[in-house]
Amino acid sequence: MQAIAAGLTVLAGLLLYWRTSGHLNGAWITSGPGLALTIGGAAGIVAAAYGGIAVGGTSARMGRVAQEIHDSGGPPSPEKLAELQQLGARLGSSGMVTAGLLVIALLGMSISQYLIGF
Repeated sequence: MQAIAAGLTVLAGLLLYWRTSGHLNGAWITSGPGLALTIGGAAGIVAAAYGGIAVGGTSARMGRVAQEIHDSGGPPSPEKLAELQQLGARLGSSGMVTAGLLVIALLGMSISQYLIGF
């Protein structure tokens, strides 16, 4: 469901960018507002893709390992605990990268309206 929401958000953003840029008018894209929106939009698209692949894939693997531990009926093996710890660390770093990209997207898209004269 989150992938669908992310995809629709990216699609809506691309359509708004198309309209705002005058159908990809090069002069507008290289203006201050155009560059800010382009950088912000690109960061948002990369965040959606990276978040879906890295965060989603890692979360799915964590779920499978947890299910394997549950299905074994006993306490988790040291190998499974180590794998969960590794996946948790990867999830944390992937989440930080995604959050950083989203901050860039937010800043680029929010300041673009103030860069009219640049």
